Amino acid sequence: MRISIVVALTVLAACGGKPCPEPKPPERVTAAEVSALQDRICDCKDAACVEGFRSELDGLTIGFYQAAALYVAIDECSTGGRAVVAELQALRDRACACTTSECVGEVYVAYEELLVRHQNTKSSRRQSEQLALLATELAGCVERVAGGAGDPP
Repeated sequence: MRISIVVALTVLAACGGKPCPEPKPPERVTAAEVSALQDRICDCKDAACVEGFRSELDGLTIGFYQAAALYVAIDECSTGGRAVVAELQALRDRACACTTSECVGEVYVAYEELLVRHQNTKSSRRQSEQLALLATELAGCVERVAGGAGDPP
């Protein structure tokens, strides 16, 4: 009994003579915050940057499925998706430098090969948006050289 009084007095003294408030549970990360974090992960330019997010993830209070989505984003952004974006950027630049229909034909063949090679490659939402934009830009450059004929040579 004497020990419990001492403990109670110690606790009251630690809280300024008032009962200590109950500790608040950590706030959970919202879906929008998870999505923003996925985008930040995918904005990385190299695998070291992506891997740096693993420690940040460990400190988050998120559900199992949110955590899984973020770890998938790390894997996708550090491997396949980023590689496809880089390849398509280079191919778009090559297409936009073309001045002949022969060059455009070579780019078209390379584009078809890229599509086949990466048909099962996973990418993040942001990377998919980048890929769509790059493909549109590539098509515009091809069309410019081909004279708007529609189909590639």
